[in-house]
Amino acid sequence: MADDDRFGLFKLEGERFEAAGVPVEALLELVTYRSLLVDVAKQCYLRDNPDRERSKRHLDRNFDLRLEGVDQGSSDLVIRRGVTAEVLKPVVSATRDGTIFSDYYDESRDLVADAVHSVAAGNGLPINFPRKSIAKFRNFGRTLEPGSRLRLASPSGSHSASLDVNVREAFLALIADEAQAARQEVAGRLVELDTERGVFHLRTSDGDRIPCLYGFSGIAVPNELLADENGDGPLVTVEGEALVSSEGTIQRFTSVSAVRRVGLDDVLQKLDVISHLQDGWLDRTSHAVSDDVLRRARSALKDLDAVPEDFQPAPLPDGGLRFEWARGHVEYVLEFEADGGLYMCRLAESADQDEDRNLSAFESGAFRRFVTDGQLD
Repeated sequence: MADDDRFGLFKLEGERFEAAGVPVEALLELVTYRSLLVDVAKQCYLRDNPDRERSKRHLDRNFDLRLEGVDQGSSDLVIRRGVTAEVLKPVVSATRDGTIFSDYYDESRDLVADAVHSVAAGNGLPINFPRKSIAKFRNFGRTLEPGSRLRLASPSGSHSASLDVNVREAFLALIADEAQAARQEVAGRLVELDTERGVFHLRTSDGDRIPCLYGFSGIAVPNELLADENGDGPLVTVEGEALVSSEGTIQRFTSVSAVRRVGLDDVLQKLDVISHLQDGWLDRTSHAVSDDVLRRARSALKDLDAVPEDFQPAPLPDGGLRFEWARGHVEYVLEFEADGGLYMCRLAESADQDEDRNLSAFESGAFRRFVTDGQLD
């Protein structure tokens, strides 16, 4: 293939790159570059398709960027699109200024180069660069040392830029300016879980992946919350401190305080509504649910990994709290009694098979077994 078949220029310059070959650690820059290009391409697709909630499927998988060699002199990495790209139907998009691009990968390559050039010149990000992608510059150039740089360009050379340690610091400053710490709750699915590092990734409904650091929070994230190989899994709510951009985009959770199935989150919200009831809510003799009952119920629920899908709370006139749900033809009732007791009942299809159990004080083990497995033992 001729040089003009390259995807673009990707050249590492500096004393450490003058010998034959390329330092192995510097290849991380190529991996980060590809990740950056894919993210920008996704944002460009969503820009041109505002009716879509998430980017085009397999956009990442279909971007087959390959390293085919290293030219002599500085580490000039020869990168080209792989053969899988040749069988794809071209994706043609018109930008807001009317310019036509052959596909989103080419547009992404040029936008990244323009962003580096603009930041290096002290002009900040170009107005057409997708703001959501700025966080992807966090790791770009991290292997560079003073005196070295990374040159980027389109095949024609019309979009070119140089990234060095100073430009990278400018990007880090921009990222810091874009984000501030705030308490957040986000729903999504866990698509990656690293228990050794204490990190998981949350995929939101719009297709964003949010890194979440939970290792220092003292919480456990069970494997059953992890989505399967098809990306299907339980919907969860993540709560904690997150870095949020000025546009409201959550970049990452720096600390996670809770991970709950959405069903459980809904139950806790309904308890908040019930907590505002006053005496006399039903009739003159009815009492509001006591603070002690609500405290015990919330504490018990937060220790569960999940609740039944139709798990519903309801206030009792004596100040207690009742939950009802069903599994098949069997119905279940659980009551946090106003005097501190716990009542559990299983209603079978036949009345003579009904079972119940009344505890004078709350027992966490009995509560968990009954809600999770329907066991009264």
